[in-house]
Parts: sequence; C-alpha cells; structure tokens
Amino acid sequence: MKKLLFIISITLLLVACSSKPTFNEVEGIQARYFIEALELDNESIKISNSQTPYGTIDEETVSQILELKMKSLNLAKKIPFEVLEKMHPDLPVEYSGYKVGLQLRINNLIEGDSIAEVEGSLLIKDWSDWYSKNIRNIKIPNEKRKN
Repeated sequence: MKKLLFIISITLLLVACSSKPTFNEVEGIQARYFIEALELDNESIKISNSQTPYGTIDEETVSQILELKMKSLNLAKKIPFEVLEKMHPDLPVEYSGYKVGLQLRINNLIEGDSIAEVEGSLLIKDWSDWYSKNIRNIKIPNEKRKN
C-alpha cells in the first residue's frame, strides 16, 4: 500500500510539474506578441546585415530598420509581466533586458548615439545567449484554428 501511494504521489508530482500553463484568450494573444516582436526585430537585422559592411546606409533603409525595431518594441511592451512569467519564470527579467537593448539601438538610429548602440548590442547579445539556452522551455500557447 505504501508503494502504491508513493507511486501515485510521484506520478501526480510529475504531472503537476510537467503541465503547461493555461492562457486565457487575451493572454494567448499577448504571448504571441513575443514571437511577432522577435520576428520583426529579426527582419530589421536581416536588412541591416544585407548592407555593405562599414558602408553608409541610405535613409530609406534606416527608416525601414527603425520602423521594424519600433514595431517590435511596441509589441514587446504589450506583454504583461504575468504572461511572460507563465511562459518562463525567468522571462520577465531576461526580456526586460532585451527591451532596454532594443530601445538603445533605436536611440542610436534616431540620434546617432554610438554608445547606445554598443550598450544595446551587449544587452541583446546577453538576451540572445539566454534565449538560445532556454528556447525549448518557453511556453507559447497554440493559436486556435478557425473552421
């Protein structure tokens, strides 16, 4: 009987620890902003990386990059702490560093502040390292399919 209770207890503990958090409809939308924000920023990086190294970037391209980064930051700011925490317990702190880094890089594009660019790049590098290590543990709700 003790063995059976022990097995049931362990099973319940494993189920409780491995279960996905539940997101209501609004939280699900907010959680998907996370992916959209990263995709927008990645698109801005692709445009930036397609330029000639150490060359001058024309105003139209800078505007494209800036617009994508600003849209990314605006989406990132819409995700409440509680939703980020449901996605991963460390995500609120780590993602806030990413948002600060993104804002600094935007400041560089607007004001030509090279120190902001360096600081922002370092914060985003830290974020990227953390994200790469933890991507599999970040919970994002599936989109409900419309019939």
